[in-house]
Amino acid sequence: VSTQSTGTWIAFTAILTSFFLTMVYSPTLTESLPPWLYFLNAFCIFFYQTLDALDGKQARRTGTSSPLGELFDHGCDAMTTVFAALVTGAALKIGSGPLMYANVLILLVTFFLTQWDVYFNGILDLWYINVTEAQIFGMCLQLANLFFGVDFWLNTLTVGPVTMSYGQWVLIPSTLTCIMFSISSIYNVITYSRSQTDKNLSKNCFLYTVPCLAITIFSTWWCYHSPYLLREHIYAYCVCVGFLYSNLVGKYVTARVCKLPCDLIHYNLIILPIALLNSYTQWVSEVYLLYGYCAIAVLSYVDFGLCIIDQMTNYLGIKAFSIPYNKITTMNE
Repeated sequence: VSTQSTGTWIAFTAILTSFFLTMVYSPTLTESLPPWLYFLNAFCIFFYQTLDALDGKQARRTGTSSPLGELFDHGCDAMTTVFAALVTGAALKIGSGPLMYANVLILLVTFFLTQWDVYFNGILDLWYINVTEAQIFGMCLQLANLFFGVDFWLNTLTVGPVTMSYGQWVLIPSTLTCIMFSISSIYNVITYSRSQTDKNLSKNCFLYTVPCLAITIFSTWWCYHSPYLLREHIYAYCVCVGFLYSNLVGKYVTARVCKLPCDLIHYNLIILPIALLNSYTQWVSEVYLLYGYCAIAVLSYVDFGLCIIDQMTNYLGIKAFSIPYNKITTMNE
């Protein structure tokens, strides 16, 4: 019998497969994908959404709920955010530029602020329109290319003085939803901080957003000064930023489930201001630095995940991806 983490991992591999295939067929997010890939992308989102919803039920059914399962779930969700955003951008033919980067960034910031809110309040506050509806929306966007043609989202619509493609208009409701989620998270933390008698503790709530602000400011400044990085290397740039955020989220979730204080210093962020400075001095090739930094961000997150899995399974006396036979026997009895 598998644990909830097994289902989460299988679901994540589906999203990863979808991402890599999309990256091959649409390197600049403007190319048309094969019809079968639009269907596959929609199916992978559905598959991920279904298993992601069932993993908690599996844990409760088998009596194997644990902090590791929650951490593994949110850790995969953090990575999926950037992968799904890029796959959706390819379906909409958004192109490799500031608009795609801004869309990815606002999704990452929203996900971070949600976990920041949960870290202090202990409650994941979801509205009537949340992740499930967003995933269904993403599936519909993929399937629309099969019914209306691969260039459907390139058609333009003029509203007043503004003319944009259908694909660009589609980003507006998702952006507004993210903004409302972010405002809600900030409001919840402000309410929490005001309820605390220790004023130092209430002030420290907002110190935890400093790493998020650092990533947002430096990464945006870097691509603003060197826009060709987005035009020619959109996947590497967004994945790099995405995994830097995933590292933050992973450590915040770990601190919360283990009831530990969260570190404010994250050493993998030190390279970001150096990369920005290098964009002015050109000490080394920015492309080499980008791909090297992307590899560091990914590998540091993988290393963090493996270490956490090893430590938690040893401490809790459980297995990450399977239920011991004696536990299954007890369940059957």
